[in-house]
Amino acid sequence: MFKKIIVFVAAFTLAIGIAACGEAGEEEQKQTSYQDITTSADELAKQVEDAINNPVEEEQQTEAPVELPEADGDVIEINEKMYVTWVNEIYINPKSYLGKTIHIEGMYKPIKNETNNDTYHYVYRNGPGCCGTDGMCGFEILYNGTMPVENDWIDVVGVLEEIVDDGETYLALNVSSLTVKTERGSENVTQ
Repeated sequence: MFKKIIVFVAAFTLAIGIAACGEAGEEEQKQTSYQDITTSADELAKQVEDAINNPVEEEQQTEAPVELPEADGDVIEINEKMYVTWVNEIYINPKSYLGKTIHIEGMYKPIKNETNNDTYHYVYRNGPGCCGTDGMCGFEILYNGTMPVENDWIDVVGVLEEIVDDGETYLALNVSSLTVKTERGSENVTQ
């Protein structure tokens, strides 16, 4: 349950950040009057009937696919330039990436669940949020070695897995290599 809250907060923060950052200039904003947004009962009934009789199928959606660089062999390299895009893509389409090796760098953060005293471990960077870079963007890590110190810069290579905790399914990297680095990358990423 605790992890579910963390994933929800991260997703919510990212959504708020994207919405807040997309403000248009005054010349682009259109004033809408009450009459412009009201719909008569007959019009509303017709719109509902049309939606029921002519459902939009997923194939008809016109969103452009995310253009990501090709994986380097069998390893997906998540770097600063496309960091948020890669992490979002993996969370949105996890079945396409399960079992794949991911190489990622970021800060280390342990988060203790006060309810059951379990500690969850993460590699992350600050992603877009409601007030700038206050979202946590990264992955939980499963590692049997000595854990780094909080906020250490870590280089992680691991296989993406689904784990079940408290009846909920989560994504995590089963780490094969974890290195603490002295040279830090960009802590704040936007794309």
